[in-house]
Amino acid sequence: MWTPALERLEGEKMKKSLLILVFVLSLYSINAQNYGNGNGFVISSDYIPELDYKIIRWKHVQNVKMAENCDFPDDYKSMWDDFLYLYNSDYTLVEEWGEVPLIKDCTGKTIKIMEILKVTRDNDNYFYLFHVEVEGQTGYMRAFKEEADFYENGFWSIVDRIESSGKKWTIRNVRESSHFKVKERLFVRDKPGTNGTKKIYLFYKDEKAPDNNSFDGKYIKVKNVTEEKEVIDGIEGRWLNIEYENIEGWVFEGYVDCEVFWGYFEPKAIINLFFTDGQP
Repeated sequence: MWTPALERLEGEKMKKSLLILVFVLSLYSINAQNYGNGNGFVISSDYIPELDYKIIRWKHVQNVKMAENCDFPDDYKSMWDDFLYLYNSDYTLVEEWGEVPLIKDCTGKTIKIMEILKVTRDNDNYFYLFHVEVEGQTGYMRAFKEEADFYENGFWSIVDRIESSGKKWTIRNVRESSHFKVKERLFVRDKPGTNGTKKIYLFYKDEKAPDNNSFDGKYIKVKNVTEEKEVIDGIEGRWLNIEYENIEGWVFEGYVDCEVFWGYFEPKAIINLFFTDGQP
């Protein structure tokens, strides 16, 4: 039988659970990666008891136009109805928690992103949302995990600031999978830039570089990149902080004869690729 004593006990349990959650979330905020007040900054960490939702909001401001060819082809829809039921809101603007569609098809429309949300329920199941504005209506669009979890993992956070070559560089980290293969002679420098920096290594100094049509080459890991770009020999690019065996230094992106793997792109580029299905 429900009694005032039991009600007080349940109330105390709820208060204790909320205090523990607030403490954990505050630790998360304290240990969050450094983004300053820019994209990736943790705006809030909240708990909604009536829904049993834990919500983390990251700042992410970006305008993206959804490409005309972004939707799934008709034959794909008929084969994967269950899959589309879960993910079709990538193209639909909905009210909070996806209950009511506001715009059924955002293809070809400009998406103004304001935040990225991670919503966790039952301490296990979670999904990501973009908080956006489309044609004056504010709502939410579902995000694929692979395109929205980078801030949680610290992708693109500020790890250092360096002055070299007469410039100030903001150093940001990249995804662990970022790497490339050197296919031609390439100098490694001790710091970003060419003015006043030292050449500390040269790939293929005493050996023949593989042919440009060959898949052979030295596997190089990219650890960090400069946020700032510069133009060298008419080529625009960032400086990449690389690691190879016992060598660590900087190479210019424009001199790398390769395609850097997916994890190298900054978050804005990834979301742009996502919303446009790889098209500009």
